[in-house]
Amino acid sequence: MPASARLVDLDLHERLGAIIDQEHRAARINMQMEVFAAEVGKAYNHLVGLVADLSDAEAVGEALPLVRRRVRQQLADAASNPGTGKREAS
Repeated sequence: MPASARLVDLDLHERLGAIIDQEHRAARINMQMEVFAAEVGKAYNHLVGLVADLSDAEAVGEALPLVRRRVRQQLADAASNPGTGKREAS
């Protein structure tokens, strides 16, 4: 494996997926699997911007509520501004 390749932290992706799932359910938004995967990727990218070392479990744990808050805010913004890119609840 090339030095630049990194393995995906499956536990972290499960935790991010749970956040995405819980917040979308709370907002009564159903997602297709492709959309879900993309949203988890966006949450991961946001987390990478918040935490310098993703192997630091404490820092990741402290940042996850910020990721959740951002997801919740994006859903609220989408609900108050329909047609701006997010799918409406079905």
